This record gives sequence, C-alpha cells and structure tokens, in this order.
Amino acid sequence: MGDDDSDQPTIDLVADGHEVLPELPIQRLVDFERLTVEEKESFRRELTEEQKEILRQSNVEPENIMFITRDNIHLVENQMLKRHESMPTSTIEERHLKAEEQKGWANLQSNIQLEKEKERVLEARKKHEEMFDTWKIDCPICLENISFRSSRVCRFNVCCGVEICKSCDEAMRGRVKGCPLCRAPSRFYGSPAWLKSLKRSAKRGVAGAQHYLSALFSATLDGSKFGVRQDIGEGNRLLFLAAEQGYPLAQYQLGLNMMLGSGGIERDIERSRELLRLAAEAGLLDACSTRANSLYSDEEGSDNSLAIQYATVAVAGSCDIDQGHNSILGKSFLYGLDDLPKNGFLAQHYLTAAVRKGLASAETLRLCGQAILEQNKATYGELCLVPGHCSVSDAMYCFDRAIDRDDSEAKSLARELLDVVSRQCAFCGREAKDDETFMKCGKCQAVHYCQKSCQVAAWKSGHKINCTAKYKPPTGFAKLMPGGILPPGVDPETGAGLRIMLPDGT
Repeated sequence: MGDDDSDQPTIDLVADGHEVLPELPIQRLVDFERLTVEEKESFRRELTEEQKEILRQSNVEPENIMFITRDNIHLVENQMLKRHESMPTSTIEERHLKAEEQKGWANLQSNIQLEKEKERVLEARKKHEEMFDTWKIDCPICLENISFRSSRVCRFNVCCGVEICKSCDEAMRGRVKGCPLCRAPSRFYGSPAWLKSLKRSAKRGVAGAQHYLSALFSATLDGSKFGVRQDIGEGNRLLFLAAEQGYPLAQYQLGLNMMLGSGGIERDIERSRELLRLAAEAGLLDACSTRANSLYSDEEGSDNSLAIQYATVAVAGSCDIDQGHNSILGKSFLYGLDDLPKNGFLAQHYLTAAVRKGLASAETLRLCGQAILEQNKATYGELCLVPGHCSVSDAMYCFDRAIDRDDSEAKSLARELLDVVSRQCAFCGREAKDDETFMKCGKCQAVHYCQKSCQVAAWKSGHKINCTAKYKPPTGFAKLMPGGILPPGVDPETGAGLRIMLPDGT
C-alpha cells in the first residue's frame, strides 16, 4: 500500500473479511489517515475480478477497499464510535440512517465474536476428549469417528445391530431402499422379523439393541405397535445390562430414572450422579447438559468451571434435549462470571437460544430480557426506539413470562422499562407532557406513540419486523406444563392426548 493513501480522507471498507460474495456490505470510515502505513496494510486483501465488478456497480473504487477482520477491527473501533456520535439525529430520516449504520457495525462485531466463540467451543471439546475416555465408534460407511453422541449425531440400525452417523443415514436414505448396510427392506422395520432380529442382537450382548429393546418393554417407546407387551422388569434388566457395558445412552437413561425414582427403579441420587457423570465423560451430549446443570445449581457441590466446560461441550454438539447449558453460558457472559468475559452479544445469543426452546426458568427469562436491553444500548449508545431497531417488545415478552412465574425482579425491571418508553413516542421521539398519556401498540403493548399517524408510520417503517405479541399466560391444562408448552395433538384445556409415565412405570 502506498504512502499517498495517508492523504485520503475517506476509505470504503468491506465489512466482512470472510464472506464477501454474493453480498458485499460496504461501510464508510472517516479519519482513516490516522492509521500508520503498517496498520493500513493489515486491511489489504486481493480482490477477484468478480468482486471488483460488484464494487464498480456500487460506485466504489476497488483501490479503496479494505477488509475488516478480527485481527484489525480494534484499529478502527474508536473511529467508528466517534463517527456515530457525530451523526445528526434531528429528523426521523437521520435517526433511521444512524441506526442502520450502528446496526451494521454491531453485526460485523457480532460475526467476529461468534467466530472467536466457535474456537473456544471447539477447544473445550478437544479438552474434553483429552481429559476423559470418550465412547467412540467409527461409522461403517464414511469411516469417520463418532465421539460426541446424541440422536442428532448417529442412528442405531436394529436390523444389523450397528450405528451409523446421521449424515450417512440421511445421504443413503434416498438412494437405498432400506438399510444401507444389510439391505433389509424398509418394510422390515416394525415387522415380526425386525423384532426377532432386535431380540437376537440383544441376546448376543449388543448394547445398542439392549437399550432399544429396553425402551420398548418399559414403554419409553410405544412397544405395543411392534407387538411388545409392557414388561417393566425385563426392560430394566436390559437397561442395566447395556449400562454395565458402558453404553452412554443406557447410562444416561438409567441415571435419570434413578434421579427421579421412575420407571420402576428406586431413587438413588448418588448412583444417579455417577451414571450421569460416566455418560457425560463418554461424550453423550444430553448427559453433558444435565451434568452442567447439576454442577452449576449446587445439587452435587458447586463447581462452576467444570459446569461451564460441560455446557460448552453440549453447545459444541448442538445438544437440544434441554437448554440449561445455554442458560449457564448466557448468565456467565452477561455478568462476566466463571472465567468467561463479560460479553453482551454472547449473553443474548445463548439466553435467547434457551428461551426459544420454551422451557426456560423464570431466572433465564429475566436474564434474557436484561441481555436484550443491554445489547440494544451497547449497539445504539442508548435504548433505541427507532422502528426496525427497537428491542423493547422482545424484552417485555421475556419479563412477562418471568412475571407469570412470580419473579419479583422481572416485575421491577418491566415497570422501570415501561416508565421510560411510555413517555416517548417510538416514531417521532416526542416526549409526553406531564398530564399526557400516549397510546400503545395493540399487539406488543410495549412501545407507545403520540398519535395514530405515528403508529401507522412506525409499523410501515420497521416496527412490524420487531413487534413481538404480548405474552398471554397459558390456561387450562397447559398452565400445568413447564413453560405452558404441550406436545402436538394435545388439547390445551383438557390435556386429552397426553401420555405421562408415572413413577411406578405405568
């Protein structure tokens, strides 16, 4: 890069140094001449002819393009903040323009933070493999190692008694009619011959078959449609056999049954913790999530650093059986706890993932609302009510769900938020007079407007994008369920269609 660039007052920057095609987001940076020649060199990158053509269509000179990456973003961060502070906000159009640029800059920073977080997650997974003897198998089709397991990672083939990775299973399903290994036809599944094969594999000591057959006998799976009569004793015998062989899925199921005293198995907390620990150390993602919750909640003595490690491993494998691991990571990033840095974006990222599942605790819901508001303020410098950039309705939704579970802190936070937003028009920005009451959005009931025309204009200019309907507490039978969430086909008022296993296994 030449020294003459130091005289250039404005440089066009490609906002993402990794994904530049087909989209090519452009941000304009002022005062770039304050950087040294060496620092400017860190922004240089060769462009393809296709990229140069896109730039020409955008009226941007390719010679002025610089790439912002994780390694050089710190060189321009202060300049961007000063630029945003100097932007005018006297009109609605100017406020929208400023908010759009602030959002673009925040998205760039978020992408870089996610990239760093992925590296931390993969490092935690590698550390877990080094610390513990993870239960590994090789997929017989692609020969890739399967070490961190869940229903999303691999599938047990009953016909031939082997496990294959999920990607191979999905890839072969359309090309091969039946099992890709033993060529058993699709109609074989569920037939008397299939059940006979499963029992034969279980008798041979195949742990996967023992665990699968145990689920049919114990009614964890509906065995009646396969001609299997419920037999709790036989189901538990097979479950114990599979667990004794070190089969992680069996250890996990047996550990849960002992923790709850369900499935005809006596409650044994100490043995339950041991089985869940073994399953987690073996790399079963669901067990990692459960173990993280247990360690973090003082159920077996607080060890937050180990809890963070297990939670991170669960994230690495996209575990979705429960979202407790996301709650743990979100809380730690929100407050900068347990050796994790304070990071509002990652806090919102993980807490939102936990809430999206529908079974989040009142604390998680409250923390998610806090993280949403804090990240909004960090992005825009203050609480932003500009349509299309406002997060008030999302935060209020979380607070209302927490309030429905008697969370007094959420109630206080919601009251403070409404005291602020109810006095300012969320479109034109006008402050309410002492005796004036603004109208509120009929859907989210969170943002307020000084007149009907502002409400209509706000909806068209972006509020329809981030308007989250106000939370309505569940009624009837749904009120008894965690988060008010019911399985498909279940009547929310009467609960008709819901199957529940009692502690005695019935």
